[in-house]
Amino acid sequence: MFQTGWFIESLLTELVIALVVRTRHVFFRSRPGKLLLVSSLTFIGITLVLPYLPFVSVFGFVPLPFPLMLAMLGLTALYVIATEMAKNISTPNWRMQMLRLGLFKGRSSDVHTQPVHLINIEH
Repeated sequence: MFQTGWFIESLLTELVIALVVRTRHVFFRSRPGKLLLVSSLTFIGITLVLPYLPFVSVFGFVPLPFPLMLAMLGLTALYVIATEMAKNISTPNWRMQMLRLGLFKGRSSDVHTQPVHLINIEH
């Protein structure tokens, strides 16, 4: 049961966090590309159904009890919330720090559109 739960939780968090970190806005206010959205939702659906298919014992999976599946969905939701909070806290500070180090040129509002050069090659 641990292997099945680990697989489901890992895959769900990877798929959902990819939707969260792709934008500096709150993830549900910035619509992802159609291909990303459709492929993510498809794989989330497959992930949730996979443990209940007849051939999954080949992979060492077992059907999970419904309360455990709900708990994993809840943990994934909490992970999304924590990631959004961390993204919103760290992003403005990161931009200002990069400006102070001279790694970006221009206004602070232009920071997200400028390339990142981690080594200053102008010296």
